[in-house]
Amino acid sequence: MQRKLVKQGRGALTVTLPSKWLKERKLTAGQVIEVTEGNDRLVIQSSKQRTTKKTSLDLRHCKRRSMFFHILLGKYMDGYDVIEIVHRSPELMNQIVPHMMGFAISKHSSTKTIFRNIVAVPEDNFEVILRRAGHQLVKQAEDIQLVVSNQITEKEYQSQERILDQHILYCMRYLNKYQSNEASYRQFLLLATFESVGDQLRYIAKNIKKNRKVAKAISDLVQKYVDLIFAKDFDNLYLLLKPAIKKYPKRTYLDGLVYSLMEMLYNNIGYLVEERK
Repeated sequence: MQRKLVKQGRGALTVTLPSKWLKERKLTAGQVIEVTEGNDRLVIQSSKQRTTKKTSLDLRHCKRRSMFFHILLGKYMDGYDVIEIVHRSPELMNQIVPHMMGFAISKHSSTKTIFRNIVAVPEDNFEVILRRAGHQLVKQAEDIQLVVSNQITEKEYQSQERILDQHILYCMRYLNKYQSNEASYRQFLLLATFESVGDQLRYIAKNIKKNRKVAKAISDLVQKYVDLIFAKDFDNLYLLLKPAIKKYPKRTYLDGLVYSLMEMLYNNIGYLVEERK
């Protein structure tokens, strides 16, 4: 966000702090905050911590593993710090927590589990963790070549997708909990695209067999896509994807999977373009 500097006295300038930030920390006039100077940055910190966000859910009715995952990960992305679950499936709890970066199980029994956030304030900003997700997506695309050459198994490849999913979930949680601005919608769309592409890469890896040419083409395409996204070069991104979609053959099932991948990369470009100031 941007704030205008207001003249105050002879040589001083003042700036207002966001009301939402103040309310979350229960700060009022006269209280002390810390201002740290570093290069071109001023970091404003409060000694008061955010209010811990808690929720309690009765999931004894859940019988499917996927339903547990969807409900719990939904609360995780929503920014809750403590998630208490009443359940009948203690064996599932340890399977879910690895998907929740920054969380650990603080209490666990046959009927109740408490998941707790162990990261008070993330050290990295959103751009840093978003780039990690982008790099993980590139790695997943590159690893299709290892599947084709039998250097890794399909099961090993699927573990890479799980790492990507963890990064994406953490990014979505970060947006909900620590960042709220006009760019958040575009960033959610980009993360959703990353997740869809990761799923599609898994299907391609399962059906690509020994097609080294397609594996190399996919790796190059995803690498260029991620590079252009972070460079915010949407003109060249369009020129990369639109011609490729038009000329790509659709003769086999694998062709269809790759064509769908390119459409996923292409569909949200318009939403990602930022307004020129």
